[in-house]
Amino acid sequence: MFRLEARDEKPLSKGFLARCSGGEARDGAGSMDSWEKSYRHVRDNHQIHLEYTNREFDTCLEHIEKVLEANDGLAEYPLYVKALIR
Repeated sequence: MFRLEARDEKPLSKGFLARCSGGEARDGAGSMDSWEKSYRHVRDNHQIHLEYTNREFDTCLEHIEKVLEANDGLAEYPLYVKALIR
């Protein structure tokens, strides 16, 4: 059998949390903003995927343009699907 031993665990530093979250360490509402941004990213990619697989290319390209505009042209999956369509 394996035996787990108790270890002294140090609390996470704000610097560590900042590196993990990709930005500043935030409390409360600030972390919700990053969660909402991440969720929006996943939701947009899923919608683009559905439009592409249903062959709704005009709608898909419109959605891709909106996503690229919101992200300053830096969004990997929308650019990939745009290249597949054109």
